[in-house]
Amino acid sequence: MKYYNLILLVLSLLNVFPHIIKQSNAIEKQLIILSASSTTELMEELTAKFISEHNISIKLSIASSGILAKQVKLGIPANIFISASPDWIEKLKEENKIDYSLTKPIFRNSLVLIKNNKQKLEFEIDLKNPDSILKNLYQGKLVIGDPSFVPAGKYAKNYLKEFGIWGKLKHKVIKQVNARSILNILERNEAKLGIVYLSDLNISKNVDLVKLIPEKNNKIIYHAAVILKQKNNQTIQFYNFLSTEAAKSLYKKYGFKTIN
Repeated sequence: MKYYNLILLVLSLLNVFPHIIKQSNAIEKQLIILSASSTTELMEELTAKFISEHNISIKLSIASSGILAKQVKLGIPANIFISASPDWIEKLKEENKIDYSLTKPIFRNSLVLIKNNKQKLEFEIDLKNPDSILKNLYQGKLVIGDPSFVPAGKYAKNYLKEFGIWGKLKHKVIKQVNARSILNILERNEAKLGIVYLSDLNISKNVDLVKLIPEKNNKIIYHAAVILKQKNNQTIQFYNFLSTEAAKSLYKKYGFKTIN
């Protein structure tokens, strides 16, 4: 009887161990990617392509870069962080949350001034003449991302400061959590003008480009970083994939500019 029970125990362990190993491998082979809101459509197609070519599942978490950076700081078990602002990357480097040697720029973006496509502007916008924006906003609002945690909003605020009109129009600014919210405000004609990324124009058919805002000192460069405690072979594989020609072709498709 003793030997019979021992045999049963061994057999049961043999049945359990494969499940444990299988479950462990499944956990190891799932990547969690944190990515800025402005990359939503791009990252959905990019991760789908990667999944189709590798035996690795991916969970995609999309939010503003500021919110995602705070999640990394709090220890979220994610593998890679893609930020629209290098400032958040630098802060996480300082706090030893990301791998300094596995951080790189992956693509660029630009700011644009937009309006509802049915909206008529009283004055032509001239980006060399700050008054042309102020005149058009005399009885209207400007909608941007919240500069406190949305990189697009921070870039917009910095540009308007450089342009010399932030102080005059900040009381006319509507702050939103992401580009979709900005576009919704414009589509409902609740604001006269908005500032978003060039790549965001792909999201809505109800807005028109007014002006492409020159970059000057506000170069918008997205970075990818490997989160220090979650580094493994699969993470490195996806990190390297972000620099492939296949990935770069998708960056262009969604309105981003590649980095040579």
